[in-house]
Amino acid sequence: LTPDAAASLVEQAFDISPDGATVVTGVMTPDEIGRTDFGLIAIDRVTGEQRALAGDDAWFAEPAISPDGRWVAAARADKDTPERAGDRTLWLIDLASGDGRDLTPDLDLWPQHPVWAPDGTSVYFTTDLRGAGGVHRVVVESGEVTLLADDGHFTDLAIGAEGRLYALRDSYAEPPRPVRIATDAPGAS
Repeated sequence: LTPDAAASLVEQAFDISPDGATVVTGVMTPDEIGRTDFGLIAIDRVTGEQRALAGDDAWFAEPAISPDGRWVAAARADKDTPERAGDRTLWLIDLASGDGRDLTPDLDLWPQHPVWAPDGTSVYFTTDLRGAGGVHRVVVESGEVTLLADDGHFTDLAIGAEGRLYALRDSYAEPPRPVRIATDAPGAS
């Protein structure tokens, strides 16, 4: 699908639409003054055609396609400048049009690693929180953000076959171990 990718896909996350027709991946490209930009592209699996998914006004990474194949949730970071450090948010992108909106405009944390709920109504994600980490849920329609777990550092969010949310949890006192995150009772894991 990407015969001329060279280093543009190194260490980039990707996801495949539920119907297998589209691959969405992060991509690195040099900008006009030689800095590295991070964007998202959608690749048609049959034709290999590639199209940019998000504008070049920010950096995008960690795409996750919704269960119905309509949306992509991704981490969006403002491009830093010498005058200003950028912000990071969770962005919702229409896979067909590329139009997007901020899912977490009022969140004063840096969301990362989005994973869709099986019913497609929510997105789970991690953040750095008080020197460790947290697992959150944002409701796509309302933008309501709920902290689900904050009793350690969490990585590798995944939805199990039965629809439950899992992660690896570690802390200064424990090595990483798999845990199930309760999605109905905030703070319980």
